Amino acid sequence: MADQITEDLLEGISLYFHVPFCQKKCHYCDFLSFPVDPKIYDFYPYFDALYRECEARLAKLQNGSKMLHSLYVGGGTPSLVPVEYYSKLWTLLHRYFSSEACVSAENTFEANPESVTIESLKALRSMGFNRISLGIQSLNPQVLERMGRVHTVKTAFQAAGFAKTVFENVNCDFIVGYEANPYDILDPLLRFIRIFQPEHLSVYPLEIHPDTVLGKEGGDWPNVTAKDSYPGSVFLPLQDLLRSEGYRHYEVSSYARPGCFSIHNLRYWNNADYLGMGLSAGGHIKTTRYVNTSEWEKYVCANDDCAIPEPSYYSENDTIDEIRETLFMGFRTAEGIDLNRLARSHPMLDIRSFLNQFCHEEPFVIQNNRLRLEGESFFYNYEALEKAMDICDRYFTE
Repeated sequence: MADQITEDLLEGISLYFHVPFCQKKCHYCDFLSFPVDPKIYDFYPYFDALYRECEARLAKLQNGSKMLHSLYVGGGTPSLVPVEYYSKLWTLLHRYFSSEACVSAENTFEANPESVTIESLKALRSMGFNRISLGIQSLNPQVLERMGRVHTVKTAFQAAGFAKTVFENVNCDFIVGYEANPYDILDPLLRFIRIFQPEHLSVYPLEIHPDTVLGKEGGDWPNVTAKDSYPGSVFLPLQDLLRSEGYRHYEVSSYARPGCFSIHNLRYWNNADYLGMGLSAGGHIKTTRYVNTSEWEKYVCANDDCAIPEPSYYSENDTIDEIRETLFMGFRTAEGIDLNRLARSHPMLDIRSFLNQFCHEEPFVIQNNRLRLEGESFFYNYEALEKAMDICDRYFTE
């Protein structure tokens, strides 16, 4: 039976906590993160503000939203922070969700190889985390250096061994686009997979952002928006390799063994409700979408009377906005958009008329009551997403 997100999973809530601390900023990174500095960016004031925001947001949840499906602690480098800082978050969660809900949810902790030990992972596991995500990024020492990563290949192998010892559900992140030869990633990755058998792999194309070290340096990097560029051309052999090892390509950048799809990520791609907490974290509740401030002082100086930080972005989406977002994110998954759910969520939408706009347009397919992308357009979807948005805009403006 195909793994797919169920209607039950689309109810309730998911939680994301952003931990912005890093040992060093990677050369490609455009996420909000900064090196730890006790004089400026210290753990205590940040986590104190995070606890306050968490409590304030959870207190506003309606009873129907109190089904916890997933928790994700990301960054930054959450594993750089002493594990005791996370115990209070669990205390708060148990105040608003049942113990059964907290234990049965998918609870992911993001870590970097250089900052994990077998002891720290055991502490996280006993606390309630049941899934670990390791940011390995490359198995080539020269590439790790160019990326500005702190860890070595040896450290990555050691951390993966620790993770598999402690956790039954392990994800490993990789980035494609640094190697001079696109196929240089395949042999080391295959060796790694056969040694550690991770349940989940995330493989991202290198993207160059102007405010990063790579963006400022310039250089002849692969263009992720060009189909014949290196990341696009390596996806087919990469997909074949991972399929041969028992992985399913269920989302553009995600591969997993059956039964190990990321619940948290699928909730994003299905436009379900989630609360993002911490600096620059975003959330989506019903028709509300927000992004927290990215300014340290504004965030850590919030008081109990205003524990929910000032947003840098806030939108009350109308029906058209929600449909656009549902399409934009749903096309990232192999199964695509559930048309029954789309019709139920938007009863004013003439679903048959709307789908007629896609019926004779490549690369869209309507099958098993789902609208999805087929062929290469699934994993190389920039042009397809733009086309879907154009179709949607034309339909609602004509």
